[in-house]
Amino acid sequence: GNGNLGAQGIPSFTFYNLTIENSAGASLSGNVTVNAALDLSGNLSAGAHNLTLNSTVNCNSSMIGGSANSTVSYAQASADQSVCAGNYYNLTFSKYNKTLASSGTIGIASTVGIGTTVTVELRLHD
Repeated sequence: GNGNLGAQGIPSFTFYNLTIENSAGASLSGNVTVNAALDLSGNLSAGAHNLTLNSTVNCNSSMIGGSANSTVSYAQASADQSVCAGNYYNLTFSKYNKTLASSGTIGIASTVGIGTTVTVELRLHD
């Protein structure tokens, strides 16, 4: 078995694909860009760093969050990029339609930046 793994540290880097499979989650230790798929099986904390997601995001019921001064940018250059539930500090969207998490909360502590002509569909559930 893997034993008791702690939260995984993710170094400052530009990744093609990034897969996180750690129930203890992972934390950025610098600014990170993911140019292809981000696949989460454990929560991801941006800490006080920037996370830029340029393509597919597979949340798999995991959350993304960040502390003061962090920015998470969903920057896919086409429609239907998934946005994970989580507590964001700054959150930005490219100008293409996004698909918000169907469960959980998307909290924004500071600012949300939305590119031009974005349609965000909000569905309220009982």
